[in-house]
Amino acid sequence: MLSMRVSLFASALLTLAFPLTVSATTFYVSDGIGDDANNGQSWATAKKTIQAGVDIAANGDAVLVTNGTYVLTNQISISNAVSVQSVNGAESTTVNGNSLVRCFYISHPNASLDGFTIRGGYTATDGAGVYLEGGGTVEHCAIVGNLALGWGGGVQIDYAGVLNDCVVSNNVANDSGGGVAFYFGGMATNCSISWNSSIKGGGVFGEQGGVIANTQIDHNLARITNIINVALGGGACGSSLSLNDCSVFSNRAESFGNVVNLRSLGGGAYLYGTSTVQNVAVHDNVTEGFGGGLYLTSASSAKVCVVANNTAGWGGGIYVTNSFLYDSSVIGNVATSSGGGVFSAHGVVTNCQVSGNTANGYGGGGGHGFDAAVFSGWAVEANGGPLVGFGGGLVIM
Repeated sequence: MLSMRVSLFASALLTLAFPLTVSATTFYVSDGIGDDANNGQSWATAKKTIQAGVDIAANGDAVLVTNGTYVLTNQISISNAVSVQSVNGAESTTVNGNSLVRCFYISHPNASLDGFTIRGGYTATDGAGVYLEGGGTVEHCAIVGNLALGWGGGVQIDYAGVLNDCVVSNNVANDSGGGVAFYFGGMATNCSISWNSSIKGGGVFGEQGGVIANTQIDHNLARITNIINVALGGGACGSSLSLNDCSVFSNRAESFGNVVNLRSLGGGAYLYGTSTVQNVAVHDNVTEGFGGGLYLTSASSAKVCVVANNTAGWGGGIYVTNSFLYDSSVIGNVATSSGGGVFSAHGVVTNCQVSGNTANGYGGGGGHGFDAAVFSGWAVEANGGPLVGFGGGLVIM
């Protein structure tokens, strides 16, 4: 009996010192040869649908999906710490919502989705291609041609979640964030966000958070067709949104029909609520209203940026109101009315180079400031305006 107790005690010590590990299991999915009645533990016994593979996977397991187009009748829901990965990448593996359902809903912080083309998603709410709620990672995916009647035509991220190395294009949201929408957090890195459309944030929209880094935001559109709404931020729009080391170019904010052009703001981006922009190239964006490149308001700031060749009615390069522009270059922008480079209303502009800008109306090719605007330490060079007596460089009113 004593020897048995000693043996059991020794076994317990060994278990504590060298805890047992459970190996992760890989499950296989093939639309071509699979059957959801199979156990999914080899290609020969593969599941047919991705959801069937996910349903039998436990935390830490992987679901490997081979080439094909997987047409959905219901969204794919991932609520465990499961990795879902294609064999040969987005070029070879497509998930299609068939314009009927959202493609993916992910609700676990350690879930991941890797290497799919995600298209044809539809939802009457938010996140038609992918909805990340509370975490999860989507990478190496092409998210194209999805439609949300609310936010996030391509991707919706609530509270946490990461979008990495993805292409997000040709998506539509009827409200906000044609490509990607953030709500109180989330991140997009190393992505291309292009040719998306919405009313607010044609490419990206963020409400109380969201970080965008090393990302190209181009050829997106914010537009309205009525006098109720305002088109905000062709490329990006948001509060407490951060853009770092990005390129924002060839985006538009515009109105159509009999809608007055004052209702389109921020061709490149409309940012409010302490949003920040740092080391961003903003060029060749257009709006008929205010802020061709950037519209900054409500204590937002831009720093170490190059703002070039943008066009607007007022503030061809940047419109700054109750916000800050630091250490930036504002070059070659055009305003059809005033403030070719910078239009500042109670804003602060510090240590900037403003050159080669033009205002076609009154108020200075370089800058136009009123209502306690502050300009300090900036160089104003070779700006122009056609109206004699109104100043090619800077007008303060």
